[in-house]
Amino acid sequence: MGFNRKWAAWVAIGLASALGGCAGENIEDSPQTGGAGMGGAGNGSGGAGNPTQARGASSVFPYTSGCGVGPYRIPADGTATNDRVVGDRITDGVGGDVDCSVTPSGSGYRVAVALEAGASAFSATATLESDADSSFSGTGRIGFYHPDAGNISSETCRFEVLASQEVGTGKVWGNFDCTQATKEATPGFTCNFEGSFVAEDCN
Repeated sequence: MGFNRKWAAWVAIGLASALGGCAGENIEDSPQTGGAGMGGAGNGSGGAGNPTQARGASSVFPYTSGCGVGPYRIPADGTATNDRVVGDRITDGVGGDVDCSVTPSGSGYRVAVALEAGASAFSATATLESDADSSFSGTGRIGFYHPDAGNISSETCRFEVLASQEVGTGKVWGNFDCTQATKEATPGFTCNFEGSFVAEDCN
């Protein structure tokens, strides 16, 4: 992968692949995962070893000063249709690098995603548990880099996967809200941000 950001060491995960297009295209019901499908992606099968398909993307929206003005999208040219649909996805090995892992854990999943495209990068790790309303939620950490914002990371992030989104073995489409984020260039300073991310056909 060759990630050169300090926080990229948070994830040590294998290559993955996913269907192309924007998150939220061709949405269809998927009762097995408690939410809507992500372009008809399967449970992580058939993706590994095919680096020509798009795999992941993210959007970060700072909501306090210090995290930058945003929104920051990875890939940078990804156009989001709303705050829950992250936009065009990275094609691993072509438009950037994508590593991800989504594996069962108790009643939920352990999630690790790392994206890098051009001058920006994003990394997320979380443990999600099933909620009563067919959604998932949990806590974890996120780091992102953008030339206009620098290296920013938070270990106090709340994650959610709404019933209209999806998480399952090898795939995740969800949202995050992070507080007490630190900025590498400004020790002692904190800020807050939120956003969404998607990754498919992961390990």
